[in-house]
Amino acid sequence: MFIEDGSGLSTQDAINSAGLSELLYKMKKNGKYFDVYLNSLPEAGQSGTLKSHFKDPVFSSSMRAKSGSMLRIRSYAGYLTAKSAGSYIQHYSQ
Repeated sequence: MFIEDGSGLSTQDAINSAGLSELLYKMKKNGKYFDVYLNSLPEAGQSGTLKSHFKDPVFSSSMRAKSGSMLRIRSYAGYLTAKSAGSYIQHYSQ
């Protein structure tokens, strides 16, 4: 895995946001280091690169994600825990 710019969208990257989502899935499925890995990711609206994003209360304490950006684009891959139906692993670019 090689990430040149952090967004997963550079042609120099060896992983994109979909590939990062696959890594997130495998980390959760394996479980051995999942808690350590999850706690290393910023919390939506609270810390790190997500501090200014996803401030809606629906994300409070329910979303942790890896963010990345390049000129005019942002990308996220992470975990979202829904109140009604467990957890999801998702990637999103805008």
